Amino acid sequence: MSREADISGKLDWVSVLLYVAMVGLGWLNIFAAVYDETANQSIFDLSLNSGRQLMFIVAAVVIILAIIIIDMRFYEAFAYIFYAIILVVLVMVPLIGKEVGGNKSWIGVGSFGVQPSEFAKFITALAVAKFIGSVGFRMDSLRNQAVLFAMILFPLALILLQKILVQPLYSFLFGGLLPRGYVAFYSDSWHFNGSPGHSYINCKNQWYLHGIIGAVVVVLIFLENARLSE
Repeated sequence: MSREADISGKLDWVSVLLYVAMVGLGWLNIFAAVYDETANQSIFDLSLNSGRQLMFIVAAVVIILAIIIIDMRFYEAFAYIFYAIILVVLVMVPLIGKEVGGNKSWIGVGSFGVQPSEFAKFITALAVAKFIGSVGFRMDSLRNQAVLFAMILFPLALILLQKILVQPLYSFLFGGLLPRGYVAFYSDSWHFNGSPGHSYINCKNQWYLHGIIGAVVVVLIFLENARLSE
């Protein structure tokens, strides 16, 4: 069996079709929001939001195909390099980024903007997966737990510098990092499960990990309340 046929057979085509349908309907809604029946408008007009959105859709499809086609060993080999690069970019955002909606979280690329925190989601997940899959890794090791928390919290701290607080940070954790790849991992003292809409961490006899997570959430809520009261 060819590699292309093997990839095609492993795809969840129902999810693919649902994705295409949702993207298509969203694109049509964008055009409908600015449609003027008195003007000769085209949904492909790049001066309209729908035309510009089509460029993003095409770019997304190209990226998706590239991710699928490229051998998984490539991502495994360069996971830490990608992670280091995104950290450098996140450090640069407050310095060279442009402010949008009160948040300096975008980097201008011509007439478009790129939000590095979005890329940080799956790149961090990739680096964490690489670390967990390394030879000799044990989740019940305090050192390994500290490294994992640092790998996750460091990009979050850099995102805080961009004034992106509670809601996007929750999105980073529970909408991007934990569900990414439908992660499931189990060891003698640790059970970790992430899935869309349902992510939890259950640590047996390791209550302090719950305390750390709770403390982070409390701090984020406090920072958000402080920002809103300004």
